[in-house]
Amino acid sequence: MAPTAEEKVVSIRDPIPRGYMFVPKGNSYITMNCRKQTKEQNSPMYVVLDNKKQQVGIRVPIAVYQKVQQQEKATHASRAQATKRRDDKTVSKLKSAILGLFPQLPAEELPLVVKHATTKHSGRVGRTATKSIAEKASLAVRAHVRHLHTEYDKLLRSGTSRDDARKQVQKDIDAVLLKWGWKPEEEHRTRPHGGSKQMNPHKSTSSRKHTKPSTRPSLSDKKLAKRGANAALAAETQRKALTAKAVKAPKA
Repeated sequence: MAPTAEEKVVSIRDPIPRGYMFVPKGNSYITMNCRKQTKEQNSPMYVVLDNKKQQVGIRVPIAVYQKVQQQEKATHASRAQATKRRDDKTVSKLKSAILGLFPQLPAEELPLVVKHATTKHSGRVGRTATKSIAEKASLAVRAHVRHLHTEYDKLLRSGTSRDDARKQVQKDIDAVLLKWGWKPEEEHRTRPHGGSKQMNPHKSTSSRKHTKPSTRPSLSDKKLAKRGANAALAAETQRKALTAKAVKAPKA
């Protein structure tokens, strides 16, 4: 977090004021609340930079840090539970959206797609807030297929550029997705404003032509979720039927 007008910037080599202590970066709860409570009591707060002018922490009153540390320990369990609920909701919505777009996606591959896309602090599509759930689902599955079902990684290792490698495997990706129940015309309808089928991730948004809003009805998140739930139920029913059949089958 960048320093504000009320904060003083100091070097890590500068002496620490009496009654203050250094709080290193790393725990966002402690850092945020130390900042907040120091300002609330109208005490100066210091942003500490290292020799390379990179922020490494803050200096706050010792009493403030001790209070915040106690609060952090007292609320740790409840905050962890709240985080887990949010994560579970994110995973559930993504699973439903994926099955809504790709109802024949193999059951054993769904957890792999979701886990990879929702890894925290990875910058991957499952964690972005700038795309719809349908776009996240589509991009997550495409990335999974690209790496596990095409020669994409082999092409990169051979020296092929990222853009060229993607172009070369695009048809292979589409072929796999079609086997998994993909309907290109419906995926198109999930994109806001009738966006193009494949948006170039390397092209700046400022250079993209503005498209007129589509007049076609879009697939809402609710519809995708319902379709995904139906696909999951059908897959589970089929799995149970196959299991029951295997149990009843006479032994050789």
